[in-house]
Amino acid sequence: LFSLNGVSQINQILDISGSMGFKSPRLHFLITLFDRRTKFAKEFLNKANLHFDDRLFKTLIRPNVRLREAAQAGKVIFDYDNSSNGAKDYAALAKELVPSLKDTPIKLEGLQVDSSLLPTLFRVYAPEASSVYLVGDFNDWIADARAAMKKLDNGTWVKVIPLTEGAHSYKFVVDDKWIIDPANNLTENDNVGGRNSLIMVKNS
Repeated sequence: LFSLNGVSQINQILDISGSMGFKSPRLHFLITLFDRRTKFAKEFLNKANLHFDDRLFKTLIRPNVRLREAAQAGKVIFDYDNSSNGAKDYAALAKELVPSLKDTPIKLEGLQVDSSLLPTLFRVYAPEASSVYLVGDFNDWIADARAAMKKLDNGTWVKVIPLTEGAHSYKFVVDDKWIIDPANNLTENDNVGGRNSLIMVKNS
């Protein structure tokens, strides 16, 4: 049920991303760890079907220890145990995604994300604040309208911005008070005897 509650926050983040010029994808949803034997799972499936309608994949991923073993071994499930329920379920998902695949194997080698700018999510919990800005070396430390963060219903302020790969210094301006990120232990000295938060952006 926490997954269903989290979808609303995902949608809010996508709205923010869309307002900044990023193309918003059409979301589809996949149910994993689905145990057909339990009443709870069946009730959850009914709720998900009502909530997501045609955006919910028909494929259901069952709990399967071979999936965990494959991940631990650093292998895809089809290489680790092609006859397992985990392999069968994800093969069914692949065919649902691309019906023309039929039994054609998918080659994963060489697939890379080619992008010099990586959408990066910043967030800070400040339920009592009336305004929060994100400033850093990526916007010349200017707390203007473009640096304003959006407040979610749970009191968390969020902002998604495109950053180049590498290290970036930043702070939050909470009701005109400049603070480092309380959830980030990685900091560096600034030029005025204080500290800046530091984020390492990687293309993974």
